[in-house]
Amino acid sequence: MGWLSIKNTHGNSLNAYKKGVLYKSIITALDDKELAKIDVDNLIDSIEQKIISTRKTIIEKNELIKIVLNTIKPVSLSAYIKYLSSHMALDNKRQLNNILKDI
Repeated sequence: MGWLSIKNTHGNSLNAYKKGVLYKSIITALDDKELAKIDVDNLIDSIEQKIISTRKTIIEKNELIKIVLNTIKPVSLSAYIKYLSSHMALDNKRQLNNILKDI
């Protein structure tokens, strides 16, 4: 997916998509018991398929985060919360509460 760039939400900088970075962020969000049960490669493939289906060559970082969150939510709620807390820039408590209500 060398054709994909990630646009920083707070600026105009573009970074190349790196599967290794996505892989590490998913591994970090999952605990050891989940890692033994979940096929992380399959999870990454699902995320990449969703990215490809957007038909964009540049994707906003927040859009990528939402795709990841929507993909891992049905697999692991604890990983969803960990990923959300470490990757989503929230402006206030109300925004966090709204996201948590949707769980």
